[in-house]
Amino acid sequence: MNADGHTESLSINAASQIDNKNGNIMLLFNGTASADRADTDIEWVFDREKDFSGRISLSTLLGKAETGSFIADISVNPSNFVVNDTIWSIEQSDIHIADKKFM
Repeated sequence: MNADGHTESLSINAASQIDNKNGNIMLLFNGTASADRADTDIEWVFDREKDFSGRISLSTLLGKAETGSFIADISVNPSNFVVNDTIWSIEQSDIHIADKKFM
């Protein structure tokens, strides 16, 4: 983790291995935040004969509505994950959260 008071930014990098009888699982987390924006990447790799891996990438803008309630605009960035050697694609999409409601 690195917090920079001069640039008012934060970065976090973490990795973990989960022991599993069918093959270990490696998890990676990378995140950065500055001002009202946070970028997050989560990756995983299963140690198996066939490919089981993937990545999810999010970009989030945080703020307040005129009413003072919390709002978040989350962009799901294009990425892929693999299940049993089959590639699945995640297309770009958006999630808007306002007044405790998902839109």
